[in-house]
Amino acid sequence: GGLGLNVGNQKSATSAAVDISQVTNTITASITGGTYSHLNDFITQALIATRQVNAAAAVSAVPKSQETSYAFAGAAAWNEITNENTAKIKGTTIKDTGSVKVTSRDLLYDSDAAEPYQDLLDRDSAEMSFIDKEGKCYYNGLDTATNTADLATVSNDRKGSLIVTAAAAGSGGGVPIGVGFALNKIDNTITSDVTNATIKANDVNINSSDNTLIITVGGGVAVGMSEQHGAGAGSVAWSDVTNAASSKISNSTIDISKLDVYAANEAYITSVSGQISGSIGKGAGGASLAFNKITNSAEADVSGGTISGSGSSAKSARIMAENKGTIVGIGVSGSGSNTGTAVNGVLVINEIKNDSEATIGSTTAKLQKTTTFKNIDNLSVNATDTAKIYSLSGAITAGFKGSGGGAVAVNNITGSTTASIDYGRLDSVGNVKVTATNDSKIMTMGAGFGGAGTFAFDGAATDGDIFRDVTASINNTVATDTSTRIDIDAKSQGTVDS
Repeated sequence: GGLGLNVGNQKSATSAAVDISQVTNTITASITGGTYSHLNDFITQALIATRQVNAAAAVSAVPKSQETSYAFAGAAAWNEITNENTAKIKGTTIKDTGSVKVTSRDLLYDSDAAEPYQDLLDRDSAEMSFIDKEGKCYYNGLDTATNTADLATVSNDRKGSLIVTAAAAGSGGGVPIGVGFALNKIDNTITSDVTNATIKANDVNINSSDNTLIITVGGGVAVGMSEQHGAGAGSVAWSDVTNAASSKISNSTIDISKLDVYAANEAYITSVSGQISGSIGKGAGGASLAFNKITNSAEADVSGGTISGSGSSAKSARIMAENKGTIVGIGVSGSGSNTGTAVNGVLVINEIKNDSEATIGSTTAKLQKTTTFKNIDNLSVNATDTAKIYSLSGAITAGFKGSGGGAVAVNNITGSTTASIDYGRLDSVGNVKVTATNDSKIMTMGAGFGGAGTFAFDGAATDGDIFRDVTASINNTVATDTSTRIDIDAKSQGTVDS
């Protein structure tokens, strides 16, 4: 965190606080080659649990007696996180095993699954690696920890990393100015991959998911105490999140009772930008900006090779990709002047671009690979998107001579949802469902209020647009059993409420 404070009888006062954080994590869990047989569970997982909190605050003030004094306060909190998480199996033979799990995802930092690792990091300082020259304190007991049920079975409970960034600035004096700027930039790549493998197991689960919660707050306050001057304040809350989740099986021979290939993103942004400016003098002005952007891709794919069902129970295979990005964007601004004019403005911009793709095979002819499913009772290929934006913008102004203010909110959801089977072969497959669904939603509201002795002008405008390409298809595929039932369904039901 950063803190700046400047208070005194001087002609001017300046206070600034800056907090900058840059974190890069690269985590890989990999098994290459080898033969493994007669195991209860075969688990490869790359897990990350992040809790990042950044804050900056600045206060600057000069007493009222200094009529022409200047007070400036600025606070900035800047946070960048890049995570690359990979779990993979390549060229490995696994036989007669209960379950095979390849998992890459983020976790809540205090979850049961993260606890064994957190305990290792929370040991007394006497055991830290700069004293323990071999660094054994970081991994002693880890093998035991990974055998716990909570860690071995990672439920998709929609709880992930927590990122908080806040900046606030306050100033008071003859000519006060307060500005707060908070930025979060997050880039996550989450991958689970099985390549050139031979697997015989009851259950095979390939899972990649990101569930990061991002909170961004920016605030500015300015109080003018001079009858000859005014006051100004501004705030910016900026969030930019890019997530790519990918679960793939390629060129592999897999014998199962149940197969689940799943990729998901559920980034959640809460962003608040606000300012308050007031003056007993000639005027007051302020502005607030809240910008939020989520770019998500979720890809679940089986390409090349053969997936076969075995065993007495019903055999099933699910390939699913889904995006559930959510933005809550709030921008508020208030300005008032006792003897002059008050002006302020608010702009809230929210953008979500989600691409969800669940596929069997390749859509590109020159990358054509025949992918075979046989002896499967239920085969599901499902891509969904349920992006949501909740937006609020408001401006309040009051001036003795006049006031003017405006609040604008712009909201967009774009991207594509695709479910397809290309260059596939379906041998003795019972029910086949290929489904692509869009259920995006925007709720937006803007308001402007003003009051003045002479004139007042305030307004609000909101815009919400949803542009989604939704496709479900089967192309260049052979089905050999006349009893096979195939359902192809593409639907979009996006709504905008304003």
